[in-house]
Parts: sequence; C-alpha cells; structure tokens
Amino acid sequence: MGSLQYQSLDPTKLEIRVLAILPSFKKLSTIKCKLVKVGLDLLDETFRLLRSSSVHLGDATITESITLNGHAFQVTRNLAVVLRRLRGRTRKRDEDENDLREVDTGTLWLGEEAVGSGAAMDLIEKMTDADTPDKWVRTSVEMPEDLWQWQALGHLFARLYWRRVWIRQEVAMATEVYVLCENRTNKWTTLVMEYEILYQYLVEFDSIVAEISSYSNGYHQAIFIDTIREYIRDIGSAGFQHMLLHNRACESTIGFG
Repeated sequence: MGSLQYQSLDPTKLEIRVLAILPSFKKLSTIKCKLVKVGLDLLDETFRLLRSSSVHLGDATITESITLNGHAFQVTRNLAVVLRRLRGRTRKRDEDENDLREVDTGTLWLGEEAVGSGAAMDLIEKMTDADTPDKWVRTSVEMPEDLWQWQALGHLFARLYWRRVWIRQEVAMATEVYVLCENRTNKWTTLVMEYEILYQYLVEFDSIVAEISSYSNGYHQAIFIDTIREYIRDIGSAGFQHMLLHNRACESTIGFG
C-alpha cells in the first residue's frame, strides 16, 4: 500500500476496519476516506450507521484517485462511483469514531444506469404497487409495446453482480438490504415481492432473458439468495459447506473456511 499507514488489528480483541467516507458539499469532488479501527465490544453504545456494501469492482485498468488516510489511492472507477453514491446517503459523519455499534444493513450496488436499468427499477415498483399484480403482469408481459421494459429487467438481472459469490454471501447475511442502481433505490423485500409475482410467468420472462444472456437468469439467483437469507433467519447462521452448496454456480476467486 506504499506510504499508506494503518493500524494492525489486535488479535486478542473483536476488531474490524471500517472505511469512513468523509462529507463533501460537492457531488463530484474527490472522495476522501479514513480507515477506522472499530472494536465490536462497543455494540451497546451510541452508534453511527455502519453499512456493508456489496460491489463488483469492475475493470482494474480503469481507475480513479481517492484520498485514503491523507494519501492518494487508486481504486477502480466502479468502486469510486459507489463510494460517491454512499457519501451522498450518509446522514452524519462528525460523530466520535469510537461511538459505533453494528447495524446489519447491506447495500447491493448494481451499478450505473445502462440498458434501461431505470425502466427496470420502475417496472419492479409497478409490479408491487399494482392493485392486482398478477393480472397486471399477465397483461404487460404479453404486450409488444411493453417488451422493451421487460428486456430492460432482463438486462438488470443479467448483470455480473448476481453471480459473484461474496456479493450473495453479504446480502444473505444482512438483516436489511437496499438495492441501488444509479440514483434509484429499492428494498430487498420489494425485489422478493416482485419475483414471487413473476414466478407465475417464468416461461414468458425466461424466453425474454434467453435472448439477452446465456448465463442463468439473475432472477433465479435472487431466489437462491433469499433462500439462504431465510435459512439464516431460521437457523441463526450458515456454515461454510452450506454456503458453498448454495453458491456452487457462482463466480469466485478463492474461498476460505
């Protein structure tokens, strides 16, 4: 890490490192962060929101400079985008660094606007907001003029994020998850409602997705993720072998257990 210095974790204590994103009034200003060492024995004290983020880092050759602990540090453009997005969502950043406690909230970053992703997020909301969603989906999925919206949803579910094993694990472990795409946000529970509705029309939707990607539809991957989430809620945890079983079709660099 060059001249960047950071404190080692104490192996005798429950400690983690947290990336603190510093505030800025300018949306496009350089991202400034600090690595903060946090003791998990402070769970019952006054807290600042801690949020885990599931991010696909993107092309390693396309980078942007951020400031980390006062030093210039290169990160991938995709990571810079999500850091800037989360900086805009952080409420208070001036609390004492030691006054922290864990909040099991996760953010699934699907990336920037591309191939009609905004329309796809709109479609998810339309499905879950409809008075009779089953009837609405049955009508819309067969209408030629609505095909482009369903194709946009197919492209959203074809993104690499759904197939990365660490993303699935982080989403599965979080108590509450928010799905972000560009400047749009949906709760994971909304996504669950959407696929429960869409489940009745898999043949029609899968035929649309088959023309977009040869990979297993991310829609099915979302179902698997929620299956793991339910398992963890019922059992309280998920062992390494169980996680491997449910993620065996995913992409990963290396696994530790």
